[in-house]
Amino acid sequence: MQYRSRSTSLTAEVQRLKAAEPELWLPTSYVSDAILMVQHSKELDYNPKMVLAQDSGHVESAFVEQVGKDAQGYASRAVFVPDLANRKPVIKQVNELFKARVNHDMADVPARVFTGFLVLCDAINRAASVDAERIRQALVATDVPGDQIPMPWQGVISTRPRARTSRAPRSSSNCRAVNTGRSGRSTSRPRSSSTPSRSGPSGAEAGRCHPAAT
Repeated sequence: MQYRSRSTSLTAEVQRLKAAEPELWLPTSYVSDAILMVQHSKELDYNPKMVLAQDSGHVESAFVEQVGKDAQGYASRAVFVPDLANRKPVIKQVNELFKARVNHDMADVPARVFTGFLVLCDAINRAASVDAERIRQALVATDVPGDQIPMPWQGVISTRPRARTSRAPRSSSNCRAVNTGRSGRSTSRPRSSSTPSRSGPSGAEAGRCHPAAT
């Protein structure tokens, strides 16, 4: 099911969902859309049998703040999970620094950005230089252990060959993040042709970062 993002009303869409009675609803929504959907569902007495959100607005702190207890029963995949802080201390350390600045918990997108920047900083430190080629070589040798990143991954390692001829075109170094799959939430996108869906933002591919030296 498609609709215009950041709409001021999604009453018609909720009515369509209620009439269709899907076994599973897989929304991919901006936070404003997610909030509207919950509010309109309550107004129209629509109670989905199961909701498995696909990241995006449903994992933003503003979603829970706005809908409160009505968020109960909503599940979502996520690659940044503050609840894992007891098992992975770096999650708490990074989240507290982030929260001190913006007054809410970190979410998936800033966590990915932070991790990518951390990988780049690690490469620059190892290169001990601001020379682009030396930084590129350091990125190719990337091997950041999982206890140093706030993601539910075993680490970030380079997947590019280390040798490169002088004539080869420059490109960013791919770094593969190894996902442990232990976050308690799905890290892959479920697909179903019979399930209502929508166009709009979806979570970036879990398990990859692309730092680039310039």
